[in-house]
Amino acid sequence: MLFLLGVQEPGGRIVITQEDIASALGMKRSAVGLSLQHLQFARIVWKERQGVYQLNPQVAGFTTPAEAEDAIRHMDESFCLDVEDFEERYRAAVEEHQEALKRKAAIRKAPAMPPTDLATHRQRRSRRVAAVSAE
Repeated sequence: MLFLLGVQEPGGRIVITQEDIASALGMKRSAVGLSLQHLQFARIVWKERQGVYQLNPQVAGFTTPAEAEDAIRHMDESFCLDVEDFEERYRAAVEEHQEALKRKAAIRKAPAMPPTDLATHRQRRSRRVAAVSAE
């Protein structure tokens, strides 16, 4: 987080890759990715696109206090950090992500569908078509 604060442009925009952050901090890229992910769960930073991040206006640096106040005033309330349920929102985001990972893992581990027997498929299809035609 401190590194991101140091490399931000005025307004909190950060143009840097995870590889560059990892190199600058002497970390593995996977650790940087995980750290950024948790900052996103907390809504402190969000990814605009690959290599471009945006700091929450409540922590970003601005050229003037008026610019900071204006950015905070216009931000979506769901991104406010100074709320009573901040920890609950963070925990819910982490839990939702973990559940999504579990669902994806279950799909990957599920047995593959048996190969389709085209002859049987065609017979079933022709029976259905014939039944619909008879009605």
